[in-house]
Amino acid sequence: MTIHWREKRFKGIDGSNLYYRTTGTDDLPWAVLTDGIGCDGYMWRYIIPQLIDNGYRILHWHYPGHGYSGPAPSPDGLTITTFAGHLRKLCGELQVKDPLIIGHSMGVQVNLQAIHDGLEARGLAIIFGAAGRVLDQYGGNDRLGRYLPLLRTVLARQKNLIQVVWKYIMPTRFGLAIGLMTELNAMRMRPADFMPYLERLSVMDPEVFLAVLADAAEHDARPWLMDINVPTVILAGDSDSFTPPRLSHAMHNTLPDSRLVIIKEASHAGPLEFPEECAKAMQDYLDILA
Repeated sequence: MTIHWREKRFKGIDGSNLYYRTTGTDDLPWAVLTDGIGCDGYMWRYIIPQLIDNGYRILHWHYPGHGYSGPAPSPDGLTITTFAGHLRKLCGELQVKDPLIIGHSMGVQVNLQAIHDGLEARGLAIIFGAAGRVLDQYGGNDRLGRYLPLLRTVLARQKNLIQVVWKYIMPTRFGLAIGLMTELNAMRMRPADFMPYLERLSVMDPEVFLAVLADAAEHDARPWLMDINVPTVILAGDSDSFTPPRLSHAMHNTLPDSRLVIIKEASHAGPLEFPEECAKAMQDYLDILA
């Protein structure tokens, strides 16, 4: 499917020069796509055509320091709350009314915060993400969250060396091999689907990545999750180390109007590993919204 995107920019709530793209005609309902940390669209490869086939026009945007967006004016702007503010501002400027809000990974937190802050939505799709404090449960413990301050200190002291590794090693087959051995389902992940993520991540400032990750590790929507009364679908993988399925079960039990689908053997990149299974779960949900 050939998609004709209209690419534009807008000023975020803090003056950030941010990128967004749209496709579809004015008479169609909106679907808004919010990425995970370090991502700029690779996860939506199979979801976007499905949304178009179901009669949606698409709005997809990039965070500060991600993809084609400019940097945040201040490190203080690298937060979930600020990102949610950017999203609300963009939807207001484009007169996005009653959209279907879809987020992957950290994008789930951004979307939840935006809805909590007043963004009205006709539906919410939680794609392999959690409601908050995402590092507390990584790999079944909170070790990564406890080590994150140390990682940021090492980066500050060895910035030049780490940036070389980040830029030149990550977007290679070696970087892919590490991902396949540690987090991904090696039998299901197509290199052509995952390499774009590594390539785009390699040009991102690692300090920005860790700063955003640190805020995502502290952000927590769970205290007010029960107030989000929006028809919701939760897609999760039973092999997802970043957002273990018990977190998805907890969200399902808290959100007033939700359905949960667990994809067997799927990792955090489940939409790329199991596109047909994810498409079926999404289609069942889209049929309910129609």
